[in-house]
Amino acid sequence: MLFLRRYQDANTFLAETRQELEVYEVEHSFPIWAASVLARDTLKNSYCGAVFNGSKLVFATVAFDQGNAFTTVLMDKTVEAREAIKMLVDDIYLAPVVVRKILGESNLTFVKEAWHGQIDLNSKVWSYIFTRDDLPPLSNKEDGTFFLRQTTTVELPLLIQWTAAFTNDSGLVNTYDEDGYYFLCAQEIQEGNAYFWCHPGKGPVAMIWKRRPLNRGCSIGYVYTPPIHRGRGYGGAMVLAFTSLLLEEFTYTTLLVDAKQDPKDNMYTRVGYRLVGERYEYRVSN
Repeated sequence: MLFLRRYQDANTFLAETRQELEVYEVEHSFPIWAASVLARDTLKNSYCGAVFNGSKLVFATVAFDQGNAFTTVLMDKTVEAREAIKMLVDDIYLAPVVVRKILGESNLTFVKEAWHGQIDLNSKVWSYIFTRDDLPPLSNKEDGTFFLRQTTTVELPLLIQWTAAFTNDSGLVNTYDEDGYYFLCAQEIQEGNAYFWCHPGKGPVAMIWKRRPLNRGCSIGYVYTPPIHRGRGYGGAMVLAFTSLLLEEFTYTTLLVDAKQDPKDNMYTRVGYRLVGERYEYRVSN
């Protein structure tokens, strides 16, 4: 029999779901990461919920208030999955959380059926993975005279400029004002997540960020090369070097690529990333 749990804190949610979610950590990375973020603070109006069949986890959702809801399905039985999703969606409507977008690794058909209102497809991305076995022989963190280094506080204005340019180039909805970019980039510098790809004579020529570290894997994002430096192979070399660096700590890395790009032939596949699936983002209309 299915039963629903709405959690009062994210730590309890993780204690009861993490073991099953981490069996396939790549597929369930977003809810694990989101709950880990919420575990550092109180839930307030954010949401952690799960539906079980006995001791087996069927469906889980973690949602930031006034932000994104991350969903994941763990059982393939259609009838059971549909019922579990309806139970949880109904509970979200009873909770104080306000959801603006819904993200998941499938096309979210059952979520769309259960949602109390209209949700529209906002974007689709390809999901890729790179493991230690994918590293080419003698892969190094440096490529000739180029090298990776963490961004410094002195370079905060440049990081803000490139982060805003990345957002515009990617066609993402810009949710940051000037102060928002400042605090975002300052925090990433403080946490050691923002890196530059540098040439000794030219300084930084490209940017890349460490994202969503988990127990076994980590993601990369905010991959950006300014127009003046494009067409020289800096992006691909930086991605491979940064992937190699992360794989000294993690067993795999992942990234997301806009579905407008060729899923089998793009900068990331050319350095060794393998397509593993699709992710969808839906915008909640009401």
